[in-house]
Amino acid sequence: MIDLSKHIRSLLPPLLRSPRMTTLMGVLLAPLKETAKNFEQAAAETGYRLYADGSIISLTHHIKRALGVDVKIVNTPGKEVDGDFRVMLNTDGTDPERVRDFVERYKIAGKRFVV
Repeated sequence: MIDLSKHIRSLLPPLLRSPRMTTLMGVLLAPLKETAKNFEQAAAETGYRLYADGSIISLTHHIKRALGVDVKIVNTPGKEVDGDFRVMLNTDGTDPERVRDFVERYKIAGKRFVV
C-alpha cells in the first residue's frame, strides 16, 4: 500500500509543501485511498477464485458449513512444500486437529495437504 502522505509531499512543489496544504490534499485524496484499498481486496479475491479449482472451493464451503471455520486453501503444485495444497486457518482459537481430520476425510484421494 502506498503511503499517501509521503506521496503527496513528494509530488507537491516545494513552495506548497506546508502542513496546511499537505493536510488539505490528504483530505481531498482520502476517497481515492479507500477506493484503492477496495480494489486491492477485490483483485486478491478474484485472483484466488481464478486460481482455485472446483474441489478447493467445494472443500472450503464444506469446512465452513460443518465446522463454522473460515479457511483459505491454496494450491501448491510443483512447489517444494510438504503437500499439494495448504489449508490456512484464522487464528481465532480453532482446533487445527478438527480441521485436519475433516480435510483428511473429504480431500481428493492421493492429494497431500498441510494445515
